[in-house]
Amino acid sequence: WPQKIARRYMLVPTVCFNCESACGLLAYVDKTTLEIKKFEGNPKHPGSRGRNCAKGPATHNQIYDPERILYPLKRVGARGEG
Repeated sequence: WPQKIARRYMLVPTVCFNCESACGLLAYVDKTTLEIKKFEGNPKHPGSRGRNCAKGPATHNQIYDPERILYPLKRVGARGEG
C-alpha cells in the first residue's frame, strides 16, 4: 500500500480575477502560517482546464507586494488637478 505522507500545504481551488476569463487556479496555502505560497492552473476547472495566462500566477505578487495599496486613497485637491 502507498504510504500516506503529511504535506505542509493545502490546495485551495480559486478563480483568477485579473481579466474577464476567470481562469481556475489552485492556491498552495501553508498549513501553519495560512499564507499563499504559489498559484497554479487548476486542471479540474471546466473553462481553463489547467491553462492560464501569466496574470494568474502573478496574483501572488499582488497579494504580498510591499508597495500594494492597503487602504482606500483620498483625493487631494480638485478632480483633475495635479
